[in-house]
Amino acid sequence: MKLPLKNSKGGDVGEVEVRDDVFGRRMNSAVIHQVMVGQLANRRQGTAKTKTRSEVSGGGAKPRPQKYTGRSRQGSIRSPQWKGGGTVFGPIPRSYRQRTPKRMRRLSLVTTLSGMVREGRLIVVDQLTVDQPKTKDMVQVLSALSVGASVLLVADGATQEVLRCAKNIPRVKTVPSSALNTLDLLNHRTIVMTLDAVRGAESLWAGSFVRKAKPNAESDAADDSEQDFADDEPVAEVAAVEPEASAEAADDVADAEDAGDEADSEDADADESEADDKADADEDQTDEEEAAESDSDDASDDDETVEK
Repeated sequence: MKLPLKNSKGGDVGEVEVRDDVFGRRMNSAVIHQVMVGQLANRRQGTAKTKTRSEVSGGGAKPRPQKYTGRSRQGSIRSPQWKGGGTVFGPIPRSYRQRTPKRMRRLSLVTTLSGMVREGRLIVVDQLTVDQPKTKDMVQVLSALSVGASVLLVADGATQEVLRCAKNIPRVKTVPSSALNTLDLLNHRTIVMTLDAVRGAESLWAGSFVRKAKPNAESDAADDSEQDFADDEPVAEVAAVEPEASAEAADDVADAEDAGDEADSEDADADESEADDKADADEDQTDEEEAAESDSDDASDDDETVEK
């Protein structure tokens, strides 16, 4: 989109091409309100403090007897209902800070700028200069630009004398483009920006917000796999250069595996025969024990017969 360009005398000198994603965004009042509330909350010091009845000096003795006076029962002159007593539920030091996301602050800023462009409250000048470094000359420049009752002057590229003259004017605030914020834009009727300030705002706030990528486990695994593949390449080259040696080595490995299998089968057969022998010995021992028990039973029967 294009905006009219003026000089310090208030005359038109042409048009300037600006980015739509900074000066042509649609209104988003909800975001603007939330950012404004966050900025106002962050300004609060949170140091207000009142004393409770335990913190007020005095009140150690009971003011009057409990009974027989005809008056109310009181235990301390520092109770909340007494003059000079403590405060109930008063403020205590606390933090009112609100953390507003960067994307929300960015969206609120460009949305507010776009709204001021639509309302005709944004004035772009090629250069901000004065004939003499005097406050009355700066007043004349602002009057020529037909500004409102309050002015936010974003004068990137202006000299220190010009900025010093503008600081002496009531309800005129000077900020660089890097310090633009939603609250300052809302608190001033007119925004005067130099061409350098417009380009600076576009370089800062144009485009979409992209968060920097962080290394993760997947990228590390990919790097490890690439390293493993690189380590395997020399082996493949050696195998390709010496095919006969690799074939002989493969035969030796196969023979060794066959010998290992035969040894394992022999060990298994030996274990099976040893287990069978142990089982036969257990059966013989069991038969002998049963025979001994039967003999002892016969002997006991004979003893009973003799006694009879």
